[in-house]
Amino acid sequence: MAVVLGALREMLTAEARVHRFRLLYGGSAKPGTLTELGTIVDGLFLGRFAHDPAALARIVDEAAACTPRGGRRS
Repeated sequence: MAVVLGALREMLTAEARVHRFRLLYGGSAKPGTLTELGTIVDGLFLGRFAHDPAALARIVDEAAACTPRGGRRS
């Protein structure tokens, strides 16, 4: 998953017609997905894991730990 997303980010970054983009992972992210993907993605689609309060809390904590103190990831 990280290899494909990394290649996609690299391709979009190199494309002269694309000036700005956000790369979202839409594979129903679970706890640990954001840590695994690191800065390759700009966001996640939670899907079924958003319905589980414990999983959602872990994902939110994970996102907070990955986000610099200004609230935006670089």
